[in-house]
Amino acid sequence: MSGWRIALRIAWREARRAKGRAALVAALITLPVAALSFAAVSYDSFELTPGEQADRLMGGAQAVITWPYGGPVEQEPDRLFAFPVGGTGPPAEPSLDRLLALLPAGATAIPDQHGALTMRTAAGTGTISARTLDYTDPLAAGILRQLSGRAPAGADEVVLTPAASSRLGVGDGGAIHLADGSRTFRVVGTVEEPDELEAGTIVGRPGALPLDSGGPAWLVATPGPLTWAEVKRLNTSGVVAVSRHVLANPPGPAERYRTRVTEAGLPPGTLILVGGLALLEVILLAGPALAVGARRRRRDLALVAAAGGTPAHVRRLV
Repeated sequence: MSGWRIALRIAWREARRAKGRAALVAALITLPVAALSFAAVSYDSFELTPGEQADRLMGGAQAVITWPYGGPVEQEPDRLFAFPVGGTGPPAEPSLDRLLALLPAGATAIPDQHGALTMRTAAGTGTISARTLDYTDPLAAGILRQLSGRAPAGADEVVLTPAASSRLGVGDGGAIHLADGSRTFRVVGTVEEPDELEAGTIVGRPGALPLDSGGPAWLVATPGPLTWAEVKRLNTSGVVAVSRHVLANPPGPAERYRTRVTEAGLPPGTLILVGGLALLEVILLAGPALAVGARRRRRDLALVAAAGGTPAHVRRLV
C-alpha cells in the first residue's frame, strides 16, 4: 500500500472523528481564497472591454475628437486629453468644415458639446452640467438612454437626467429657467448616462444652450478605421482623437509618444504582493489549527514511525 493511500485513509478517519476541527481548518483555508476570488471577479466585472468603452465614449461613431490646441500635441491612445508640444495655444476658430478637411475623404461628424449653465434650482440658483447632442443620430446611439418622454425637437426643449430633475425640482412637462431669466426651456423627457448614472445633466439640441465651455467635440464616422498613425497625424494640427479601432488595437510602447508611455493594468509586483498576502493569511489562520491537530496526534504519529514509517510518511499524515 502506497504512503499516500495510507495518509489519505488516516486523514479521512481523523476528519470524521473530529468534524468540528476539520470544518474549521477547511473554513480557514477557504475564506482568504474565496475573498480574493470575489475581489478579482468584482474588479473584472466593472472593467469595460474596449468595445464597451468605445460605445460609452462615442456611441456608434468611429472616433470622438476635440481640437483644443493650434499646434502639435501628444496624447495617450485611450484618453481624450493632450499635452501641447512647446508653446502651443488654442486653435483659430475650430470648425466642423476645417476638421473634415483633416479627416479621410467621406468622413462625417456631429457636434457633442459639454459645458455648464447657471440655472434656477429648487433651492435657489446654481451651476449644473449641460450638454448639446442630437442623441437620436446613429452616431450617438447608446451614449444616452431614454427613460421617459422623447428627445428634444426644438431649441427651447431639453431633457434631464434623474439627478438634474431632482435638483431643479422639475419633471417631464415642466419648465426650467436660466438664473438671469433670459431663457426658459420645456422639459420633454428624462434620460440617463450609462457611463455615469448619478450625473446631473441638462441635454439640449446642438447649438440650443448657451454653454459655458472650453470648446466643442465631435463624434466622427470615417469610411474605414481611424488608425493610430492617422491619430498621430491629426495630433500635428492640435487635434485629439480617441478611436474605436485604436481602443481595440492599442499601439505598442515603440509606437507611442516616448514621453507619454504608460503601463496599462496592475504592475506584476502588485499581483505578487496580493497573492503573497493571501498565502500568508492562510498560513496564519490555518497553521495554528494544523499545529494543534498534530500535537494531539503525537501518539499516532509515533506509532507510525515505530512501525517503520519514514519522515515523509509522517509529513503526509500531518
